[in-house]
Amino acid sequence: MREADLLFKPQDKVRHIVNSEPMIVIENEKSTPPIKLGVIGLSSPPSPIAYTGYVVCSWFEGKTYKKQTFHQNELILFKENEMSFDIFLTDIISLFVSATGKQIDNIKASVDSNKIALFRSDLVIQPGDLITRKMSNGGIENYEVIDPVYREKFATIPAGYDLKVRKIGIPEAKNREQQIINYHFHGNNNRVNNNSIDHSRNIVKNNENQVDDKISELKYEIDKLSLSKIDREEALDLIQALAEQMHSVNPRPSVIKSVIAGLPDAANIASIGSFLLETIKQ
Repeated sequence: MREADLLFKPQDKVRHIVNSEPMIVIENEKSTPPIKLGVIGLSSPPSPIAYTGYVVCSWFEGKTYKKQTFHQNELILFKENEMSFDIFLTDIISLFVSATGKQIDNIKASVDSNKIALFRSDLVIQPGDLITRKMSNGGIENYEVIDPVYREKFATIPAGYDLKVRKIGIPEAKNREQQIINYHFHGNNNRVNNNSIDHSRNIVKNNENQVDDKISELKYEIDKLSLSKIDREEALDLIQALAEQMHSVNPRPSVIKSVIAGLPDAANIASIGSFLLETIKQ
């Protein structure tokens, strides 16, 4: 078979005619050219490259990249708008972030007994975070993240996580959630300690509005500066991280100090930063 007879080229997106799983063409299989016998001392013209008609394809199945050879007549091109690795993610999970108490719902994933795969590069997942899987039969499974293995984008495969997890029961999951939920009470420095020593820092309720006001002032000060688009976006990202840390269950002064130090050098910004640091020390 000549090159002109090939139906696909490397990196084409294809699928088998009997199913809808997308695959990537790796190469067209070449045939071994026959050995030509000629007169010694005389060179013969090179033979044109010949192909067998078989195509080597790869795809993602569960947690494994697979590769197989098919005849080109078994394959058809996969339409661009059909190519989505989401078709491998048949489960819907919720992520409960232990550092902030924030819950993120409706995440597409592929759940195994001790691994969870997802194609989300916008999430920051840490050990100790909780995951809830809601099944189509109404059942619920709970998992604790042991090792959040992040993988970068590879070829056409998007970036995401291969989480190593531990399945936990409903009572343990509820107990874990209660340990990291951010409770808000009226009155200065109110707390609930259940047979434990309190090591948390509490932002007084009447200071919370001041914190929000100071965060808004920081954004205003950034807008006043003559910053490039990239520098401005980076500064606003730092302010968002600062706001999340200030409202977390246990704000860390070292983290807050580092974030403030990363902001543009301006007197008003430094003054606001000092106020926020003093707030969590109270």
